Amino acid sequence: TEQVQQANIIEQQNRLSAMGDTLNNVAHQWRQPIGAINNILNDLEFDIELEELEAIPSEDFLSTSTKIKKLTKFLSQTIDDFKSISNSDKKLEIFSIEELIKETYALIEQNYKKDAITFEFIGLDTESSYNGYKRELGQVLLNILNNARDILSEQERNNKRVWIKLIEDASTFEILIEDDAGGIPEVILNRIFEPYFTTKHESMGTGIGLYMSQKIIKENFNGILSAKNSDKGAVFSIKLPKKLHP
Repeated sequence: TEQVQQANIIEQQNRLSAMGDTLNNVAHQWRQPIGAINNILNDLEFDIELEELEAIPSEDFLSTSTKIKKLTKFLSQTIDDFKSISNSDKKLEIFSIEELIKETYALIEQNYKKDAITFEFIGLDTESSYNGYKRELGQVLLNILNNARDILSEQERNNKRVWIKLIEDASTFEILIEDDAGGIPEVILNRIFEPYFTTKHESMGTGIGLYMSQKIIKENFNGILSAKNSDKGAVFSIKLPKKLHP
């Protein structure tokens, strides 16, 4: 039907957009270490020009080599991290929700620091072991965290904050993601999960989108993704049943 075809088109467009956002995030993560490597090599070349090569202590070369190796290892790890989060192959596995939240934030930590956004995670006292689709949940978390960052980056003020709280009861895990950006305008609050709906400029990435995020949580986790406003900003709630399938 036409409705099914439109849904398939939306899904493909969101996946292409997610790929673009992933490349942008990788590029941002790479800029700092690549710049650091360039500075290290410039310093080495400067030292070589100032004095005879033989006069430079061998430990200086070894120290330079060690620094570059650490930075290139970081570059390689970044690829592995984003590949793990972005891989579309669904794989049911047991994982720690707390560790996934930390891993997902680590992917965009430099972006948050660049915009002076403080991030806080309030976890559980016990291990949050969960049997589900780790990569898909990571994609949803990454999308919501990126959305919060996009809004806060436009605000010129101090003490910008995003925090995540993990709550557990007998039957569910709930992930609350809150920011202090002022909230979602009430006139669009009930539309943010609609397909094609976005408040971003077309030149900005839209991630997998809230429409796809809600679809992932509902279809892959039998869960609920919802949003509301607090007195500080937007609050997104991800409720995951502990038993993925009845």
